[in-house]
Amino acid sequence: RVVVGEHHAGLRRRLRSLLEDDDGLELVGEAHDLDGALHTVASQHPAVLVLDLRMPDGFSAERIKRVRRMSPDTEIVVTTMNPNETLAHEALSAGAAGFVLADSADRELVHAVRRAGRGLPYMSPRVTRAVA
Repeated sequence: RVVVGEHHAGLRRRLRSLLEDDDGLELVGEAHDLDGALHTVASQHPAVLVLDLRMPDGFSAERIKRVRRMSPDTEIVVTTMNPNETLAHEALSAGAAGFVLADSADRELVHAVRRAGRGLPYMSPRVTRAVA
């Protein structure tokens, strides 16, 4: 069970399509802002929240912590256009299970969501190489 929180409508449709095309995953909601994502997580109790790092209402590690407090069984896979290792570290330190670059989502998102659903971390290889 997966919820997508992504402010850009085109990317949200693409992420939704990737997740819906996988037989083992069930998309149970989507939102265009953080408040909507939080509301959907609270009502649907998904295994994984795919969350845009740069929602219109901003990003902070505290918001990831808030999701984790509100729904401790929901893992978070962060998506972003920015391959910044500092942002990846902040997101993962705050409790995100995964970090996927949006331009790599076609290749990485389903794998990252499946890993997160099993409690395993995932970081986009391009970010991992930047950190190394």
